[in-house]
Amino acid sequence: MRPSAPWRGKSAAPAFLKKKEHGRRALMLHLRFKAPFGAFRTFTAGSYRPTAPFVTPSAAYGLILNVAGIESRHDDGQAAMTLMKSGLPQVEIALGAITFPETQSIYQQLHNYPVGATGKDRAAETKGAKYNIQPVQREFLSGLDAYLCLRGNESLEEQVREGLHHGARSLCEGRPRYGIPF
Repeated sequence: MRPSAPWRGKSAAPAFLKKKEHGRRALMLHLRFKAPFGAFRTFTAGSYRPTAPFVTPSAAYGLILNVAGIESRHDDGQAAMTLMKSGLPQVEIALGAITFPETQSIYQQLHNYPVGATGKDRAAETKGAKYNIQPVQREFLSGLDAYLCLRGNESLEEQVREGLHHGARSLCEGRPRYGIPF
């Protein structure tokens, strides 16, 4: 992901992204991202794993937090699921497709290891191979080319710029960060 224009100076964003407020141009960070493939999954289980047809707002927000080095997950030590941290930064997000991606489909083997003793009776029959294999169909998108624009939180926008500039070398809450490795 690279900024669509230099950080300072005149914006190279298309006119439709330059919204006016109170007679002046609203400040907005414009990011253009291109990716050969991606998937934006809903919370589904089963043998068919669909993707949304475009980047979802929640995925865009998660990407922005990742680039900014902001951890969004909260581990309370009790919940079996991932919880969201409170107090995450607020921002307005706009998404725009330069070209819409195509939906592709693949089949793969899902290796499922149940908790406890479930299915272990079949382990001997596999002669050392993985004993709980299920074919699944997964969708993904190819040819992503889009704008992700932010407005309304200058501090977050600066953290995104820092994350893009420093990449994996920057810290997330004092620890080396995960995520975008550039």
